[in-house]
Amino acid sequence: MTINTLDKDSLRQRAKQLLEDRPDFTDIERLSQANMSALVEEMQVYLAELEVQNQQLQDTQLKLDHQQVQYKKLFEHLPIPALLLDQAGIILDNNHQAELFFTHRTTRHLNQHSIFRFLSKNNSQWLFNRLNDRENQEALSAEFECEVQAQRIPVKVSIMPIKPVIDQLDERQFIITIMDLTAQYQRQKDWQMFQGILDHSSVMIYAFDHNGQCLLANQKVADMYGLASPSDVIGQTREQLMSLQDSNRHFQHDIEVIRSQKPLQLKEDMVRDGKIFYFLTDKFPLFDSNNQVFAVGGITYDITEQTEHEKQLTISNEIFKKGQDGIMICDPDGHILSVNKSFEHITGYTEQECLKRNPRFLTSGRHSAEFYKTFWDNLLRFGHWRGEIWNKRKSGEIYPQELSVSAIKDTQGNLINYLGVFNDITAKKQAEEEILHLAFYDGLTGVANRLLLRERTEQLISEASREPIAFSLMFIDLDHFKEVNDVHGHDMGDLLLNQVTQRINQLIRPHDTLARLGGDEFAILFPRLNPFNSLDLGERLVTTLAEPYLIQDADLHISASIGIALFPDDAQDYNTLLKHADLAMYHAKQSGRNSVHVFKNELETQLARTVNIETELRYAIERQEFVLVFQPQYALEQNQFTGFEALIRWQHPEMGSVSPEVFIPVAERSDFIIDLTDWVLSQALTTLQNLNGEHPNLTLSVNISARELIRSDFVERIRQHLSKHPTINPCQLELEITERIAMEQPQKALMIFQSLRRLGVRLALDDFGTGYSSLSYLKRYPLNTLKIDKTFVDEIGTDEEDEAVCKAIISLAKAIGYQTIAEGVENQQQADFLSMHGCDFIQGYYYAKPLKADDLKAFFTTQIG
Repeated sequence: MTINTLDKDSLRQRAKQLLEDRPDFTDIERLSQANMSALVEEMQVYLAELEVQNQQLQDTQLKLDHQQVQYKKLFEHLPIPALLLDQAGIILDNNHQAELFFTHRTTRHLNQHSIFRFLSKNNSQWLFNRLNDRENQEALSAEFECEVQAQRIPVKVSIMPIKPVIDQLDERQFIITIMDLTAQYQRQKDWQMFQGILDHSSVMIYAFDHNGQCLLANQKVADMYGLASPSDVIGQTREQLMSLQDSNRHFQHDIEVIRSQKPLQLKEDMVRDGKIFYFLTDKFPLFDSNNQVFAVGGITYDITEQTEHEKQLTISNEIFKKGQDGIMICDPDGHILSVNKSFEHITGYTEQECLKRNPRFLTSGRHSAEFYKTFWDNLLRFGHWRGEIWNKRKSGEIYPQELSVSAIKDTQGNLINYLGVFNDITAKKQAEEEILHLAFYDGLTGVANRLLLRERTEQLISEASREPIAFSLMFIDLDHFKEVNDVHGHDMGDLLLNQVTQRINQLIRPHDTLARLGGDEFAILFPRLNPFNSLDLGERLVTTLAEPYLIQDADLHISASIGIALFPDDAQDYNTLLKHADLAMYHAKQSGRNSVHVFKNELETQLARTVNIETELRYAIERQEFVLVFQPQYALEQNQFTGFEALIRWQHPEMGSVSPEVFIPVAERSDFIIDLTDWVLSQALTTLQNLNGEHPNLTLSVNISARELIRSDFVERIRQHLSKHPTINPCQLELEITERIAMEQPQKALMIFQSLRRLGVRLALDDFGTGYSSLSYLKRYPLNTLKIDKTFVDEIGTDEEDEAVCKAIISLAKAIGYQTIAEGVENQQQADFLSMHGCDFIQGYYYAKPLKADDLKAFFTTQIG
């Protein structure tokens, strides 16, 4: 009976259905013939199904037998130990390599034994967890140690689960492979040992292939290239490790080794981070199994330090031979072994004259035995001595040396030599004396300077702590010295300072200290001089210094303002004492100069106010705190007002009204007077220009400070101001100049006056008669007006002498062609007197008070029409 494949499938389904229905054969007798036929047919189907299943089972068994043979063959021929385990870790089978590994010869010793007997507790736990992990069915591996006959062997264990033949069975098996890592670990240890030897080597060891790529390097190489470890070097090329120039040169050396196939020893160098390194290198070829050179090995010694030492030794030899310092080398007993050329030149002795001699023959005899004892104590204790010493040349001349002696020892600390280095400091000593003089004395006048004054004053103060003493300090400032410098030049000023110094020295005692503090400022320290004597001496100095100076045919006039401070009454330290003397001098200058004042406590309050005024002045213009008022001037002959004088006023928001007598001197001591005058001229000329339309012939008088008159740019400044007011004729502007500047600097004043006259500006000499008027200079000046000071006008009618002065000034002016104007006229008697004696102009409260610009215009409209 043959059944095809389709029939088999059909029969299989029917047989299964029949088996499920499970017919009851007990009632078979009662079945009909038809039913029986059907039953027989069904049985035939069932038998056919059984035959099919039996055939399939036989086919499957054959396949399994074949696979079993293949598995066993593969299992046995695995090159590494392999075990078949169940879930409990029981060894079900093993291959021959496993027997060898576990040193057993029959399978019965491993079969049915637990794998865990060969593992530690931790490793056993890991393996047990893997064998019983139903979720993870993938192969796993781990490295740990096995225990085999008391030996701990490093292994790598891999687990591969085997799927059951029948899915429904709960039987799970695993193939375990074991890889012995002993040899690998040993190779790693060998390499680590080799690398350790390399890394702890004091030389650089490396290898580069044909392309210049690093194959091997030790830690010394990594350190040289500034890298952390050899692994950072391996794989890099020379170009990555060093400059292109250095890499090309080193690579050429490799090419030479590869071409010759022979070792090569040479010196190399390399620049890194701006420093040159020097090397002594052995390079050699590395051969592969085919006896071909595949790389170049190298062992390099860093000889940078040695090379530098050689250079230094060469330099030292050159210094010894050609150095400017004298050098001698002695043996441990102090006998001279060698000297250089400079030694011969400085001492006058040749080397042959010095050899084997003790350097004592060079001593000068100036130093005591204690000096040489200290010398040897320091040399033996510290190994060196350095200092100044006087020695003697062969000629017998004694001269100063700067000497340094050192004990030279070998590496064991044994004394082998003494080294002496010295130079002739004769010129240095002379220079020090000159420097000392320059440090304490003024280079121009030769008197003490500020530093020596302080030292001597503080010495006196120190003595006062032991015994009560009193002394005085005098501060001298020359009046108008700057004008001498400006007019005659600094050379003339220097000559004048020397004459001032001579005059002062003639009046003081030898033990007094005259010091120049700088510029035209002097100070005198008077030890044990009482206040009365100080004041008397100050007055004599004022008189002496005010006498004329004849220098290079020039007749110069200056004066002095002097301040005195006393110790301990006025101050107990140098700085305060000098400050208080300076304050007293300042007060003398404020009081009209050419005088002497003793310090008083209230001077500090005055100074503080002056400083405050100076500070506030700098902001007064931009804050618009200044205002101009104008006082009309009356022409007696024309019997009308013909001009006005500009007067500045300062209204400070806190200090109130500040008098010009207070702030003008402060402004004159700084360049602020320039800004202030420019502001006054601008405002006053604008006022005059506004009046010019109705009153075209009015004149404007403006006061000019002596400080700015002598400036080289003064005339140009006046020209610029006039150019900004084109409707004003220059002759309408009259500049009032103090008598002092005209008398004290006549030559420069004359040049300036002439320039102003050519410009068309009128000039008036203010406060005439209050100073030291000189008719010889006065007649030469191109002036227009002499102004009679208010101090003379005030006493008209009560003081005949003042009346006589007024008449004399008017007569003098007429005689030399000047006009006169009197200021401060306050009554009819004064006006009549001046008119009767021919005064040309007057101004004062009697005719008009100072007016603001708006009121001034109305005033002239009313008075002139």
